[in-house]
Amino acid sequence: MTEEPISGLSKFFSSAREQGGQFARSLPAVDQLRHDLRSTVLTHSPNQSAHTLKLALLIAAQKGTVIDHLAVARETKAVAKALFDWSNEQTKDSATDLRDVSDRLAYVVFQEAELHAEYAAHLEQSRTLLKELRNFENKFSPNRDRRSQLQHQIAKLKTSAKPNGTASLKRQASLQDELDTLEKADVPHEKSIEMLKRQKLRESFDLRFTALQRLGEKMAVLSSYGRALGADLTSNDPDVVPYAGKDRTAAIRVNAQEALDAWSPSTSFVPPPRLEAKPGISLQEGYTYASFGQTHKDDLAAMSSSEATLPEAGTSAQAKQGDGTLTSMLNMAPSPLSPAPPPEKVPRRGSLSATATVAPTDEPESPTMAETGTPIVGGNGPVSGQLTNRRLSRGESVRTSTDGLPPYEATHRS
Repeated sequence: MTEEPISGLSKFFSSAREQGGQFARSLPAVDQLRHDLRSTVLTHSPNQSAHTLKLALLIAAQKGTVIDHLAVARETKAVAKALFDWSNEQTKDSATDLRDVSDRLAYVVFQEAELHAEYAAHLEQSRTLLKELRNFENKFSPNRDRRSQLQHQIAKLKTSAKPNGTASLKRQASLQDELDTLEKADVPHEKSIEMLKRQKLRESFDLRFTALQRLGEKMAVLSSYGRALGADLTSNDPDVVPYAGKDRTAAIRVNAQEALDAWSPSTSFVPPPRLEAKPGISLQEGYTYASFGQTHKDDLAAMSSSEATLPEAGTSAQAKQGDGTLTSMLNMAPSPLSPAPPPEKVPRRGSLSATATVAPTDEPESPTMAETGTPIVGGNGPVSGQLTNRRLSRGESVRTSTDGLPPYEATHRS
């Protein structure tokens, strides 16, 4: 008799775990949420110019890389500390090799974290150069917006009901003159923007790839010394063969630090690239000169479909679920108005009946301030008139306290 409830509970918890797992798998990854939020804020920000939106998205995407490398540096330092703490627990006399080698390994791991932090700092410098381009281009966004507005107005007049009317032609000529003046004045500015794009793009990515080379080659140097430390951990019985590698591990640490400090792009052990591509050259098997957009179109399409987009006004986000983005998980549709409640029966003063029915109004219930965000001013009352005391109009007296205050205020002043 007692097995049935237990079996039922087991099925219940098993079903709950399965449903919880399905819900968790349906949620977008945390890093995707961060990307979706960043892209959505930029795309729909009223302060973001449409002329520099793609550049702003590029700068924001690089910010994510900086944050990730700083996180790697932080977690790697935690690994170094945990390894060091573990080595201090090896207190046996025969564990001298473990304490020594683990201490040196912790140092190498900590230097690995420092390299990630250094790379993140250089990436931030690379972003700064693109920010300078964005800020410079944003200064001329009002001029570009005005030219686009003039072009739109001229095109609208040409497609109006009377495009050849006197007033329309006069207005077109006035707008065209203003447009020509703006375009002539903006020619040197647009030219400077085009030149600055090439300069900042070259400087930014030269700094980025130099930092990447520094990270990669220093990592290679560090990994070689780290592997050398492991050679001092042998399978020999430490009670039979005493550990004698302290001098060697100390030398490895010193040499590793000297190699990292001495590195520079000029001392790189990677040969410069050989650029021999010429028009019509025969390609080796498996290689192509196609563009990135051609060779990775599926990857780009998958990434584009996962970018956050806000639903259109009046469209429920539930119809867009399944793409794994943050905004697709939210219902952005307006809250539906609940139906009006049935008429209530309230007592009416002076009537013979104890209750009276409030007549329903033909006007639909208006949205509340919480739903629209707009204060509700006025109502269905008269636009003019004078307020009178209902009791005085019926000849009743208004009772007050001895000091002139109404009874409630007089009794609750404290």
